Amino acid sequence: MGSHISTLGEVTWGGRVRPRFQSEVWSIAMEAAKNTSRTTIGNMVSSSERVVLHFLDGGVSDTRGTFDASSGMRWFGRLATAYILYRLGGDARLLLKVRSIPTLAELTIEIERK
Repeated sequence: MGSHISTLGEVTWGGRVRPRFQSEVWSIAMEAAKNTSRTTIGNMVSSSERVVLHFLDGGVSDTRGTFDASSGMRWFGRLATAYILYRLGGDARLLLKVRSIPTLAELTIEIERK
């Protein structure tokens, strides 16, 4: 892990995590997650599934089975996003343009505490 990133656009597009980063983002979220939720919508002909890994103030969601803008992997929550960006090798404070974001060490302690 830990490919260096210098812009959010390298990792996301239209709010979704780019395919080349999905396995790494999912792995980071799996390590950090304190619980998981799974939702299936539809019937035997057409259905979609959404899996959400929850940690810090948000997490990562992955929706499959639809062929529209709701499909794909997304992250949510400022602290959860920052944690993932740090773990990907980016500086979350610069990438998110928020100087008050905790450091990776502080976020790691928070994850381990819960």
